[in-house]
Amino acid sequence: MTIKSILLVQPLGNQTKPGLFLRSCVVEPLGIEYLAGYLRKLGWPADVIHPIECDKDFRAILQTQKPDIIGYSVYTYALNQSLKWAEIAKEEIAKVINIFGGYHPTGDASIVKYPQVDYVIVGEGEKAIASLLEYLRTGKESEGLKAVINLKSWNSGKKPQVCRLEEEELEKLSPYRPNDILCATKHYQLSCPPPSKQKALAQVLYSRGCKYKCAFCTSLAMWGGNVKWRSPESVKSEIHNLNRKYGTNIIFFADLCMNSSKKNLISLCRELRKLRPKISWWGLFRPEGLDYDVLSQIKEAGCVKLSIGLDHDFRLESNLNLEGIKLSNKVLKSIELAHKLGMIVRGLIMIGMPWETQNYLLGLSENLSQWFDELRIAFCCPFPGTKLFYSAKKMMRNGISLSDWDKMDSDRPIFINPKISADRYLEIRKEMLHRFFWSNKYRERVSNKISSNPHLAQSFKEFGEYLISHGMNIPPELINNRKDHSSNCICK
Repeated sequence: MTIKSILLVQPLGNQTKPGLFLRSCVVEPLGIEYLAGYLRKLGWPADVIHPIECDKDFRAILQTQKPDIIGYSVYTYALNQSLKWAEIAKEEIAKVINIFGGYHPTGDASIVKYPQVDYVIVGEGEKAIASLLEYLRTGKESEGLKAVINLKSWNSGKKPQVCRLEEEELEKLSPYRPNDILCATKHYQLSCPPPSKQKALAQVLYSRGCKYKCAFCTSLAMWGGNVKWRSPESVKSEIHNLNRKYGTNIIFFADLCMNSSKKNLISLCRELRKLRPKISWWGLFRPEGLDYDVLSQIKEAGCVKLSIGLDHDFRLESNLNLEGIKLSNKVLKSIELAHKLGMIVRGLIMIGMPWETQNYLLGLSENLSQWFDELRIAFCCPFPGTKLFYSAKKMMRNGISLSDWDKMDSDRPIFINPKISADRYLEIRKEMLHRFFWSNKYRERVSNKISSNPHLAQSFKEFGEYLISHGMNIPPELINNRKDHSSNCICK
């Protein structure tokens, strides 16, 4: 087979616009950018087009590009759109080959049974797609094919295996970013610099994988439960190049847990302190291990925000276990220290479990308001490939099954709760956010934080305006604060 054009896309489903509760960022499609970078380095003609808003736009792109191969990075909530696009591709280009990869195909390789899906790749995609392309071109087989499956091999009982890059290969890997890819990226959450002063928000990976094996998370299926790291020097070099080429002044580390290795995190900080100009960044952290040594070093290295995932009871049994989220004194001390250092602290929680009560949920948000500047509230969702998925079938709400992929977006309740209807859950979530921002402890703490850290005034103001634009009634402290001192932000 002759391969003259390869198109990589990431369908967005119903997640095309920033929202109030989830996905309050517009970010680059880092997964397919890494694939494109890997393939282009091997000489393959790979391109990335993103975002693609609708079926009509996708069809128009096909008519112009006429790709031989289309690779789809598929999230569960966008599976149906991905399948639709694959149908459109077959209509427009008779001999096109559709390859599905990403989180959903990794957890559910059976989608290869759809006639418009030619191949499925499980796990990390670089080696697998390169091996598949070489096989299609020459018939030569190589290691990466173990992660690839088609209908024939599926029917024969083949079980695809994840094929990961080694750390020395990660070191050489760099994403391919088309010149316009960072033009629309923006971080509408509470951030420093605020949205109006952000330039070319980019995502960077220091590590791949996660060691924590949470029941709700797809990472175990994707990465196999171990973490592989790049060198701190290569990360620093990538960020320096982003600033030089695009003017990037804010970075999101897309790692699943930035502090899973204190040693590696401190090593990264040593390198990031050498950057000139210094670049603001934030990432996902577990609360354990955020001691003074870690917090002071990441602050000095440019970290402006911590997104902290909070432990929760993810058992599905309706046993009314109201312990829920636990914050130890040690964790609370770490959060308090982060505030004193002038860092933004965001709490990440999941709701929607069968044992919850309305009083528990409303009390939870008020309790968290004294510790966090921002709260993300997601509904727990049983994604394919997770431990939760395999135990969830009997707990689904009426009218929802484990194949209602469009509804698997963490933005609506999935599990049956005998005490709370689906509509009431949505109302409660909004009320939780209202109580969070309007609690006296939150308002007093934010006022004091802005007084002590005036460079955050504009950040809170623009965050408040974003909340208002999404229908939230918010306290005046968020937007009627002191004069903008954002020039003191490290990346200005």
